[in-house]
Parts: sequence; C-alpha cells; structure tokens
Amino acid sequence: MKFNTETINRWTAMATEFVAEKCTGQINDEMDGGTAWEIAHRCGITQEAYQDRTVVDAHIKTALQKIFPNAVFKDRYHY
Repeated sequence: MKFNTETINRWTAMATEFVAEKCTGQINDEMDGGTAWEIAHRCGITQEAYQDRTVVDAHIKTALQKIFPNAVFKDRYHY
C-alpha cells in the first residue's frame, strides 16, 4: 500500500471532521465513490496525497476504500 496506517488514520480523522461539520450523515454511511472523492478533495486529502509525484488515482482510491468502508467505487483504477 502506498500510504501507511498513520496517514490513513490521520486522513480518516480529517474526513470524519469534515463530514460532521459540512455534511449530513456519517463517514460510515453508504455513498458512491464520487462523494468519497469530493469529501477527500474538500478536506485536503487529495492535495496532500498528490504532493508525492509518484501517487496516482489508484493509490488514493485504495486509501479512500479504507477511509470510507461503505463507499461504492464503480470506476476501475490501475497502478
């Protein structure tokens, strides 16, 4: 995995805080992958992830699947 457990935990906290303040529902709610990506963009996860020039969308999607366990991602990503 591209991102370590510490990073995933920190990003989960960022997303949880964002959802609590700006959204209805909770981070564990069922959602589509697009919503998970939007939250990740708006709370700073993607900005931080892309600071590493070797990161591709598939790396971030793998992290988002851990952060948003009930998100349904329909697009296929490749490393």
